[in-house]
Amino acid sequence: MTAEAIQKAAIKSLKRKQLADEKREKDKKKTMERLLKKQDSKAAKQAKSKVTKSTVPSIVYRQNLNVALVTFPEGYDYPLKPRVASEPPSRRTAAWVTTPLTVLTSKTLSTCKQQLFIPGSTKPNNT
Repeated sequence: MTAEAIQKAAIKSLKRKQLADEKREKDKKKTMERLLKKQDSKAAKQAKSKVTKSTVPSIVYRQNLNVALVTFPEGYDYPLKPRVASEPPSRRTAAWVTTPLTVLTSKTLSTCKQQLFIPGSTKPNNT
């Protein structure tokens, strides 16, 4: 090899090294951006999923092995005033209505019956 060829090979090698270094730097930057982006999205998800406690006054019942506690908000009248339980709703009856339904098959046209349930009526005798 001549001195000129050796010099050209050295220059090419140097350029290859520079390109490889540049590529490595770009990859590092992309990786860092990707990781930072992931952290941002994780932080946003955690902020969204954080549940805030309600500030509305409420009655709380807690029980463990030693004690059962009922706590009332401030200003709540205690002892509680007795109330009478309300009557349960009356029972409803149901109706069964039979209506004709036309069904088309590949060979014949036949009629069958379809039963409909209507709340508030009773089931008829077998027909």
